[in-house]
Amino acid sequence: MAANLANVVSYYCDLLLLQYKWQTRARANIAIYSKQAVGDLVIQDIDAAFNINTAIGVQLDTLGKYVGASRNSGPPEDLPYYGFWDYLITIPSGQNTNGFRDYTDTAINASAVFYNYSDYGSRNTDLTDAAYRLLIQLKIILNSNNGTLASIQDYLHTFFPGLVALTDNADMTMTYTIQQGTPLPAATLEAFLPKPMGVGLNFVTMMAAFSSSTLTKTVTGTTPSTTITTTTPISVTVTDGVGPYSYNWQLLTTSGATEGYVTSVGNQGESLTNFFRIAQLDTTNITTWRCVVTDSRGLTAIASPLTVTLAYLSPP
Repeated sequence: MAANLANVVSYYCDLLLLQYKWQTRARANIAIYSKQAVGDLVIQDIDAAFNINTAIGVQLDTLGKYVGASRNSGPPEDLPYYGFWDYLITIPSGQNTNGFRDYTDTAINASAVFYNYSDYGSRNTDLTDAAYRLLIQLKIILNSNNGTLASIQDYLHTFFPGLVALTDNADMTMTYTIQQGTPLPAATLEAFLPKPMGVGLNFVTMMAAFSSSTLTKTVTGTTPSTTITTTTPISVTVTDGVGPYSYNWQLLTTSGATEGYVTSVGNQGESLTNFFRIAQLDTTNITTWRCVVTDSRGLTAIASPLTVTLAYLSPP
């Protein structure tokens, strides 16, 4: 560190104009500043601040300015104004959740603004940091690729592994498959994805769906406990994916009983899943599950939650 510090001090002192270069006080003054910068890791902090993967807020705005991508590129939506709500009620879907409410919820008021008369009729088009970071990376690809399929695929693999996949349809069209839940709005994403000159583009999103949203089984008996297993399996259908698929089941909510699932593979890689629980007599357990499906390209899709109700009751 001492050698590095000495080199930094010498480097910056030698940058002085000729008439000051060998002035003792001038060199001492520059030495103080350079030592402080190195000692406080200012140089490293600046480097991290303008790294596309770590930059936030105005740092991303600066990077976007250099590559030619504006944060104001999202679809118009209502500004997140503050409002007044009774903290005991459930706010209807799609309505403003900002305001003087529950301070324990960090998502509330994260980006809220006070209403200003000049905002009348305004719509917000600012992207969040996560979406804007993705947009800047796409603009870098637009600026840098040479228009060939290989170049575009190489950039997509570098910047967006498992997020966007590109297929050449061999008919002067290409298809972009987008991972479900991508932070950038679909319309904006489509506008910034690159394509060779004269080639048409198709856009699809890989989706997953359960064969049913609910699964119920009731068993009667007299023993203190038994194992209940469903016999009608739930299947997961994937659209716009490329097999083989992997299926990751996740338990979202439960009343605490012992439960699990058993999965087998059906035709064309289809997942067939039954659920079980070790149940006590006269108890009903309701659980919710979700399934995250990953295809061979690393794209993922999440099926809407599945509700499983397993009951063990005494005979009527």
